[in-house]
Amino acid sequence: MWNFLTSEGGGLHNHNVAVYKDGDRHFAGLDTEYKAYVRQQTMVGVLPRDIKNTLHLKTPEKPQLSSTQLYNETRKIRQEVRGERTTAQQMLALAVEAKYVHWHKINSETKEISHIFMAHPDSVKLFRAYPYVVIHDSTYKTNMYKNPLIEMVGVTPIGSSFLIACSMIPTESEECYSWLLKKLADILDVTGASPSVFVTDRELGLINALKAVFPGVDHLLCRWHVKKAINVKALKFYHTESMKAFVITNPEDGWNNVINAITKQAFQQAWACFSRKWARMSAYIGRAWGEHAGKFVLCYTNEVFHLGNTSTSRVESAHSLLKAWLKSSHLTLDTMLFLIHGMLEGQHSKIKKELEDSMSKPRITSRTFSLLQGNVSTMAIELMEKELLRGLGLGIGLEDGCGHVLRTTHG
Repeated sequence: MWNFLTSEGGGLHNHNVAVYKDGDRHFAGLDTEYKAYVRQQTMVGVLPRDIKNTLHLKTPEKPQLSSTQLYNETRKIRQEVRGERTTAQQMLALAVEAKYVHWHKINSETKEISHIFMAHPDSVKLFRAYPYVVIHDSTYKTNMYKNPLIEMVGVTPIGSSFLIACSMIPTESEECYSWLLKKLADILDVTGASPSVFVTDRELGLINALKAVFPGVDHLLCRWHVKKAINVKALKFYHTESMKAFVITNPEDGWNNVINAITKQAFQQAWACFSRKWARMSAYIGRAWGEHAGKFVLCYTNEVFHLGNTSTSRVESAHSLLKAWLKSSHLTLDTMLFLIHGMLEGQHSKIKKELEDSMSKPRITSRTFSLLQGNVSTMAIELMEKELLRGLGLGIGLEDGCGHVLRTTHG
């Protein structure tokens, strides 16, 4: 058998011994300059992988650091900041320091935190001023505990979104959602106000909890999610994209005619045509969505004060922004709150400027509403201008063709 360690079995190397220069040890400890930079970046929430990439760009002449070195150093820095506290205790300390409205619940068996509710003080002020619309959805892969992160998003008079609160719960059950919604209601208790509408996906535990905690509040289902679910089922039943499109968009008896009916009579007629033509689809929709039709069909949603929000797209955007800030799916509680806090500080500064600009720098394109300048938001004036143009287009048929939708949906 050939001996790869010797030459002809004589115990001699068959190559020259490699010579390593001093300082080329890749796993040596971080030098003082590196440590200072890593500490600075860690304290403002930059993740180790981003610190590593920046260091390589800043100092290409130095040996590259390993991921292990960076993670060990950042872990040591965070441990120094926490002191004797656990990550959960550190999170709560940060919440108190930043004056968050917060609640948590302890699991009686494991003695660990099982439920968390956090609301930035400026988010609370915005919610109490503009409580009308709450858009609710869950996102995943944000933390090392693998718990869903719930985001609740509100809407300002200028049309911007703001994060009302975020929460972590162990399961998406009715019991967990009830706890969360009761905490949301507690924020508004001092004002006596209540949301006008919740917009969510079809999460049965959440739907039941909403009925119990906010019994008098309207509830809409995300129209986009409804359409997506029905598109998937149509493709399964009819096998080809072209056939699916025909079932959905056919101008005579397609599903779009049903979901976009502008009167209840038109809805009944469209549903009857759809059911006659597409029996399998209508049977599925009746079972899965029939009892919820009033929460997503246009003629019913037009009767709800929702400020133009009939989907969860705003909270989907909030998910994207949040994950862009977090940049990891394995964060601890204290690191999550630290990064979310930085995101919210920027969001609130932007909203404050937009609200001020809306009053001081109105964009009036018509003299019709010029006297409202500085008294209502520019978004309100823009909506009225569009309605005015629509009314002019309707002409003598204004009364029959108006529908007064803007008044019911926007107040």
